[in-house]
Amino acid sequence: MEENCQILIHGYNRCLDWARHYGASFALEKYKLIHLFWNPKQFNIQAPLPLLGVETKPEALIRILGVWLNLWLNWGAHIKEIQKKMKTHMNALLRTTASTWGATFVWARQIYNAIIWPAIAYGVAIWHTPTPIKGPKSTKPVGLAIKLAKI
Repeated sequence: MEENCQILIHGYNRCLDWARHYGASFALEKYKLIHLFWNPKQFNIQAPLPLLGVETKPEALIRILGVWLNLWLNWGAHIKEIQKKMKTHMNALLRTTASTWGATFVWARQIYNAIIWPAIAYGVAIWHTPTPIKGPKSTKPVGLAIKLAKI
């Protein structure tokens, strides 16, 4: 990983040159580092990245554009975050529809389609394994979708 850090430092220095030329700046406090690997025994996964005198330590779990990644890229952390978010969303939906004065079924369905379903499906193109087509009734979820099907 030390070699990887050297490559990142070189790339970062090139970015700094570009930023100076165009009057841009970077927020060093927002930087995150994660080492992705096939075999953890071959690398030092704790190797820090020193940039501008500040040492960025690697993390085991980071969020990139709303998708949670861990060291092994198995999407378990992302699914857990979706499940946590769904508890909040579903409780809010239940509270708005459970009473006699609450939203009608049509409005509840619209809320589900506009808020809850997009939160579940965010990043699905990255982590979802599609159901194999075996016939007209092959609609059982596979892979990580099994964990989310209960929601």
